[in-house]
Amino acid sequence: KRIDFEDYIRSLGNELYRTYAVNPNINMEIDLQEGLILDVDTAIPLGLIFNELFTNTLKHAFPNNKKGTIRVSFHKIDGNYQLIVEDDGVGLPEEFKLEESDSFGLRLVDALTQQIDAKVDLDTSQGTKYVITFKENM
Repeated sequence: KRIDFEDYIRSLGNELYRTYAVNPNINMEIDLQEGLILDVDTAIPLGLIFNELFTNTLKHAFPNNKKGTIRVSFHKIDGNYQLIVEDDGVGLPEEFKLEESDSFGLRLVDALTQQIDAKVDLDTSQGTKYVITFKENM
C-alpha cells in the first residue's frame, strides 16, 4: 500500500491547525511537493512524527497570543525525502537534545525517526526548526 503524502500532510496539518490553534495570531504556511507517494510503512511513522511536532508547535511556540508563523515543507531532494516543521516562536533551550527529552511525545518522535532510519536536525537559533531527512526503504 502507498499513500499520497502531500495530500495526507495537507489534510492533517489543516485539521490540527483548526483543532489546536486557539491563538488567532498564528499563521500556517505549507510548501509540499506534489505527487510524493510513500509506502505505508514509512508514511504512518512519518505522519505520527509530523503530528507530534506540529501539535507541540501549536501548543507551546506562541504563548500569550504571541504572533508567529508555522512553516511545513515536504520535498524530495537528491533522492532523499525531507520534512521540515519550523516556527518563529519562543524556541527551545540551546542545549536541548531530542533523544534526552523528558517529553513522551518527543521521545516518540526520536523512536519513530529511528524506525524509518531518518536523521533529525534541530535548529533553535530562531524559533524551532526540525528537519527530518530519510530515504524510503522499499
